[in-house]
Amino acid sequence: MLYLKEVLINNTTIEILGISANNLGINEKNMLYLKEGLEKNTSIKKLIVGINNIHRNQKNMQYLKEALEINNTIQNISLEASYLGENFMNILYLSQALEKNSSIKTWGLNYNSLGKNQNNMLFLKTAIQNNKTIQTLNLGGNGFGENKLNLIYLKEALEINKSIQKVYLKDNNIGETEKNMYENLKNIFLEF
Repeated sequence: MLYLKEVLINNTTIEILGISANNLGINEKNMLYLKEGLEKNTSIKKLIVGINNIHRNQKNMQYLKEALEINNTIQNISLEASYLGENFMNILYLSQALEKNSSIKTWGLNYNSLGKNQNNMLFLKTAIQNNKTIQTLNLGGNGFGENKLNLIYLKEALEINKSIQKVYLKDNNIGETEKNMYENLKNIFLEF
């Protein structure tokens, strides 16, 4: 990972960095090196870091949060299957990154156990409301249908945020009654 840090710092041409399924979260130094590289990188537009056991150590998400607060070139991030909802601090760091970052337009947060605890969505609600650059949110497979409060918090966030155009909610066990809660959101493409 130290080499990746150096590549990121010196790179001016690579725009997509796909490093999923590499167990980066097993050793927090991996995420520290990624953070340090991303903070100085000016070319990466799409970052794919899912399935990396980031959830195992809250320092991992703290490092990623710090990188996303500084980096202003990343426009698309995928944290798919990172199980961030398993740890409250991960959600806090994710919310802070989401709220402060002004370049990322697409957030891939599918399969992160975000619906596991209704407080997760409460923190994300505020971040979603305040971020004015989000255009697409992938929240599929997070178990939101298991607790109606999750869906209420998300709806409230979407009613305030006017930049979001698409929200993917597949594989959340959302029933027809809950889907009807979103009827008034005509300007957002919702996929259940």
